[in-house]
Amino acid sequence: MPDPKVERRDEMTAQGVRGLFLINGGGAVALLAFLQVIWKEVTALVPFVVWGLVPMVLGVAAAACIQFIRVESSLHWEATSGRGKTLAKVHRRLSLFSIICFLAGMFVIIAGALSNLPDVAT
Repeated sequence: MPDPKVERRDEMTAQGVRGLFLINGGGAVALLAFLQVIWKEVTALVPFVVWGLVPMVLGVAAAACIQFIRVESSLHWEATSGRGKTLAKVHRRLSLFSIICFLAGMFVIIAGALSNLPDVAT
């Protein structure tokens, strides 16, 4: 009979990966839609949107790798191989990297928007 703790941990990990796909993938799709709108009219923001897309795409790629690393880690844990701990660390670092990518992409967009705010006379 499977260990309930392991099942809960597996479900939490799967939900976490779905969340990483959602924030990075959703952010990238939203930026692509925004890019289409501003391409000709607000050209000053275009480079910021494009550079904001880069970390989000990297974040999606990292999230996609997490499941493969997780499976390998699990197989090595079962075989009591020392690689299991290393792969578990890689899994956690990819998750953190994906979150950092989302934050970096959003920071680039926010910085671009702030640098292009219209001057308001006081």
